Amino acid sequence: MAKNSEYESLEHAIKTDQKQEELQYFVDEVGEYTVQGVGQWNGGLCSCFNNIYPSMFCSFFAPLLYTSLLYSKLTESRSNLYKCLAVFTSLNCLGFYFNFFTYNQNATYIIFMLGDVAILVLATKVRTGIRNVKKIPGSECEDLLVSVFCTSCSLAQSGRTLLEHDKICECV
Repeated sequence: MAKNSEYESLEHAIKTDQKQEELQYFVDEVGEYTVQGVGQWNGGLCSCFNNIYPSMFCSFFAPLLYTSLLYSKLTESRSNLYKCLAVFTSLNCLGFYFNFFTYNQNATYIIFMLGDVAILVLATKVRTGIRNVKKIPGSECEDLLVSVFCTSCSLAQSGRTLLEHDKICECV
């Protein structure tokens, strides 16, 4: 097993060397060190103006399409894009049907709320998937809270990280 002095020297190396902070060290049961790279989000949560198009415009004006696109890129399956769009389109069409032809406002609200909940669930799933793939520290609870309370900013940050967009707008 590793001795306490080895742990202390490892902690000292991590604190003094800037490059070492990007790595996580784990000690397994046998006492050997395992090194894993740690990723990070591409920009902060409110860094939307660093990349106005496509991440900011798409996440603010077309979150349904952008979430579906990010999910298909994350799963590397084009059919997932079409499945997501089919579910969202059918929920919206059903909501409009109930609104204009049956005049049942309660059913209309429920169906539109189901569409909103589906977007939030998918946005949370995309953010958690990106965090797992890129080895970004965080938790599923954090992903859920950010996706629910700051959906557009969360989608923009997820898109910048997954699609690896460079800074497009030099005005900020």
